[in-house]
Amino acid sequence: MVTDASGGVSKEAHDMAIQRMIQAGATPITWEQYLLELQRD
Repeated sequence: MVTDASGGVSKEAHDMAIQRMIQAGATPITWEQYLLELQRD
């Protein structure tokens, strides 16, 4: 998931949502990392 392109109603809500997604197996990345992954192809 692209963590810096997602929001929440508060910083705490955002951070807790990110933690739940990590526990479910998601890999957090930034939009820059995502862009570089696309460019690699």
